[in-house]
Amino acid sequence: MAIESLRLVLRHEGDWTQGTESFPDLSIHSLGYVLNMNGKNVEYMQFSDRKGNLKDIAKSCKGDVRIQVVRKTSGGAGEMILVGDYRESLRRVMNELGVIALGLTVRSGVEIYLAAFDSTSVSRREVIDALTDFCDIVEISRVVERRPLCLTEDEERVLKIAINNGFFDTPRKITLTEISQITRASKSTVNYRLKSAIRKVIGERDRLMGDY
Repeated sequence: MAIESLRLVLRHEGDWTQGTESFPDLSIHSLGYVLNMNGKNVEYMQFSDRKGNLKDIAKSCKGDVRIQVVRKTSGGAGEMILVGDYRESLRRVMNELGVIALGLTVRSGVEIYLAAFDSTSVSRREVIDALTDFCDIVEISRVVERRPLCLTEDEERVLKIAINNGFFDTPRKITLTEISQITRASKSTVNYRLKSAIRKVIGERDRLMGDY
């Protein structure tokens, strides 16, 4: 497994993010998300909006996209939940390729992603071609040098089984017990290997985000 990371600036025509183009004071950052929950994406986001433009963005949302402000703080900042159609999202395109969106910022009508993927499973060209079919690529401004992700063979096997069989889906499609049966290792051993692999992936994410 070799991790490659791209910084992508994307313009998604017709998406709610396009509406931020008229509001230079509005900046939105993703804090976390759940993919494909009953056909919806649920994203928890932080915003900075000194002039109250978020209300106008929320009113302009079309189709199934909904914005709900859950907490406001001083200076026009706060947190919100965005619910949208999974099929129409850029995250769906990335998810189906096995690309992980490590960071997302929305401002001035574009979505800025730091996207990481296993270059032994999918090529950079495949990622770019898939995104081009769905949105405009404004800029690929940075390519982070590839380096091996130091998972053990057992950690990598358990992580791939978990990902490919829906362990991280909602609802979960495979259990630790079932993974232990596939790998012929104890449930506690599978749990340890999976947690160790996740810690290493998150560590790589933190390294990349520091560069970002």
